Amino acid sequence: DSSIPLEYPLIGLTFETIVKANTPGLQQDTQLWNWLTSSWDTSTLTPLSLAEAKTVVNGLPDPHVQSMTRNVKSRIRVRQVGPVVVSLWCVEIDKVGWRLAP
Repeated sequence: DSSIPLEYPLIGLTFETIVKANTPGLQQDTQLWNWLTSSWDTSTLTPLSLAEAKTVVNGLPDPHVQSMTRNVKSRIRVRQVGPVVVSLWCVEIDKVGWRLAP
C-alpha cells in the first residue's frame, strides 16, 4: 500500500518488481487493486527462474488510484506452474516500487 502526494498529477503509473526464485517452474502474478470493482486485477504473469525477472506494469492510474485518498495497492503472488527441482521453493524480492509518469 502507498499513497500518491496531492501535488503530483495522475498522468501515468508504473509498478516495477525484480524477483528471482530458487527453482524454475514458478510464476509471479502481479496484481493491482481496482478501486472501482473492489477486486484485484491481474496485470502480468511472469515466469520465474534462478535469474532475476524484471516485471513492469505501465498504465493509466484509473481505476488503480483511490480518488479521495490517492491510495494505491499491489500484491505479488507466486505459485508453482510446472516441475520444480526443490520441494521447499522460495523467492527473493529485490525491488518493489511505484513511479509516476511526468
